[in-house]
This record gives sequence, structure tokens and C-alpha cells, in this order.
Amino acid sequence: MKKLINITFVRYGIVGIFNTFLYFSILFILIKEKLFNLQISTAIAMIFTSLSHFLFNKLFTFKVNVFSYNELLKYILACFINYLAALVSLNFFLNLMDIGPLFSTFASSGITMVISFCVSRFWVFKIS
Repeated sequence: MKKLINITFVRYGIVGIFNTFLYFSILFILIKEKLFNLQISTAIAMIFTSLSHFLFNKLFTFKVNVFSYNELLKYILACFINYLAALVSLNFFLNLMDIGPLFSTFASSGITMVISFCVSRFWVFKIS
């Protein structure tokens, strides 16, 4: 019997939730303590959680224990692909489907999560 829920996808979702919490925690601390302005704080949080996302998905989600610069470059390119997918899907929901910005962002996030998972699983971390 085929599994209804792929455990790798569940782990991917857990890493995503953890990184979202981590991102906003870092951002909150940097802004609350007035260490940096919003733009710099956002960049720091984004860089830190991108690295965290890469490492947790590599080690926890996809169980890859060997480091490769090629893999890191693929991950960076995957982030760019995900960003483009987010822009396209957001534009689709906002302008073509005439859906409000909040729901459009939510729907776009769901689409980009699936795309990002597939790109990570079948290209960046390539599990057979």
C-alpha cells in the first residue's frame, strides 16, 4: 500500500515552520533592540535562515551527510527559481484570478513550497 503522506515532505514542512519562526525571531530581536534598521535586519535574518534551511533540509529532511559546493550552488539557484515561481504565482492570483493580496500570498506560498520541495528533492539533494 502506497504511503498517503510522504515523510520527507512532512520533515520539509517542519523545517519550513521552524525556519519561519527563526526568521521572525531574529528579525524581532534585531529590530526591538535597535541593532540595525529594518532593511539590514531583514537581510541578516534572511541570510541566517537561508543557511539554516539549507543545512536542516540537507541533514534532517533529505538525510545527506556529505558536503558539496555543487550542492550549495544548486541550492542558491533553487532559491532563485523559487523566488521566480513566487512572483509568477502571486501575479497569477492577484491579476488574473482577481483574488485579494492576503489569499494570493497564501496560495502562492503553497505552490512555491511544493515547487521548492520537488527542486530540492530531485535536483539539489537528489534522493533516489
